[in-house]
Amino acid sequence: MRTINISFNPLDTWKRGDFRDFIKKVNDTDNINLYIIAYDASSEFTDYIDSVGSILGLDNTRILTQTTINGVVADVVSNSIDVHFDANNLVITEINDNLTDVCNPILVRYAPDSFADPTYITDFDRILEDLLDA
Repeated sequence: MRTINISFNPLDTWKRGDFRDFIKKVNDTDNINLYIIAYDASSEFTDYIDSVGSILGLDNTRILTQTTINGVVADVVSNSIDVHFDANNLVITEINDNLTDVCNPILVRYAPDSFADPTYITDFDRILEDLLDA
């Protein structure tokens, strides 16, 4: 079975319980390599990003922090990321514009008061099925 490389930016996503639970389940899934690829322009959240990686048991080679969006895109390419989750629309747009054949970016947003799964989960399920069928 194919190994799927998945990354996410914990800034503005990890604080949400549903996203934390989702990422923890993804991390515990066989044939998935999880990465943190974070856009932190000011480098002020490095400790926070590292602590999220520690909670997930990720080694330092899978915790990547960039101060530019182009740096995030470069990390996505160099680590052969199949799916990237981010709450930053600029990062999602940059990946969409430059890496459509390489990576599937998913914007993490919420629909409060909705009983349906968040759109990032339904988007991921669809993409994962396509990746596994390929």
